[in-house]
Amino acid sequence: MNSRMTRNDASTTTLSHRSAWQSLTRLLVTALLVAMAGIGLLNSNLTLAGPDPSPGNATLLAAQATADTDIANLSTADVAEMANPAVVTVYNEQTLSTNGQFGQFQLPGQQDQRLQPQDQEPQTVASGSGWIYDSDGHVVTNAHVVAGAEALSVQFFDGTTADATLVGIDSVQDVAVLKIDLADGQTLPGVSKVGDSSLMRAGDPVVAIGSPLGEYTNTVSEGIIGGLNRTLSTGTSGELDNLIQHDAPISSGNSGGPLLNMRGEVIGMNVATINTSGAQNVTASGLNFAIDGNTVRTIVDEIISSGGSVSYPYLGIQTQQTADGAGVVSVVPGSPADDAGLQAGDLITAIDGTTIDATHSLSQVLFQHHPGDRVDVTISREGSTQTLAVTLGIRPADLA
Repeated sequence: MNSRMTRNDASTTTLSHRSAWQSLTRLLVTALLVAMAGIGLLNSNLTLAGPDPSPGNATLLAAQATADTDIANLSTADVAEMANPAVVTVYNEQTLSTNGQFGQFQLPGQQDQRLQPQDQEPQTVASGSGWIYDSDGHVVTNAHVVAGAEALSVQFFDGTTADATLVGIDSVQDVAVLKIDLADGQTLPGVSKVGDSSLMRAGDPVVAIGSPLGEYTNTVSEGIIGGLNRTLSTGTSGELDNLIQHDAPISSGNSGGPLLNMRGEVIGMNVATINTSGAQNVTASGLNFAIDGNTVRTIVDEIISSGGSVSYPYLGIQTQQTADGAGVVSVVPGSPADDAGLQAGDLITAIDGTTIDATHSLSQVLFQHHPGDRVDVTISREGSTQTLAVTLGIRPADLA
């Protein structure tokens, strides 16, 4: 993010004016990872903690992107030819027993049988997409693509492969960084060019590249941007902010792949799609989402520079978003908000003069700042307006 923005400071926060449709999608989120080993344990949707996948699920995918308002007059084929050498398929390997079970789990109704080392072998259990970020061989993908991995590898556009190691993840915004371990004589086939996503507009054409089902590698699709600065409720994991809505077709296995402008620049990373087929007689299509490219770039740079971690600012409150601001539901004792005098019942209307409203959530405004920043928090309390000075803390890891 050129400004750090993510989910609300509170572990659960909702917009009071959200429609019933948005409430439906909050309950129906699944990861679009693809089982590649054919072991029968994973289908094309690897479900995150929460409900089983069903029609109407908002599905976690992935792609990263960047763009300009001064769009070059390139065709979709031109964009794909430029970008594809830097797009990879990411394989997540985990230890399975020889009878196809995860070593640390058992199937329902089975006895817990501890597996011996000789009974275990690594298997590719899921795959996603990614893109080569720099000439050092860093690869960007979604955090959910690499979840639980014991080993990682990537496949290049030409079909060759290389091992990779995990540098770090940001589970708040679903971003992960890998480092390719090139073999002797092996070179990077390409490096992505990252554009400025702040210059993108609704209606701009975009191109998505990824590996649907983990099998149809480097598949190209095209569409337009439907909206910017979207937020998607993900149920068990809160909210994803800083999203670009688009209608370029994406599906399981596209997670982590790039969304590109017509200059061949990454302006986002695909992370979600909403499938309403058969869901309460609701029909919708082309509702796909990518994490804003500037957001991804800021996170990736921090992960690389810090050696694997990302720090988020922290107030220490639970809020209820409204059209007029963020209502404080509770305050964590000893938190920065508590120390500054914030109380349950306060309505936060601005941070450092930036208004909190229906289109600018508390989290999006808050994460323009960094831990340790001193900010002025404007509140409405019992009909009067007050300004409180708050020194932001570091978001605890257990809130990620």
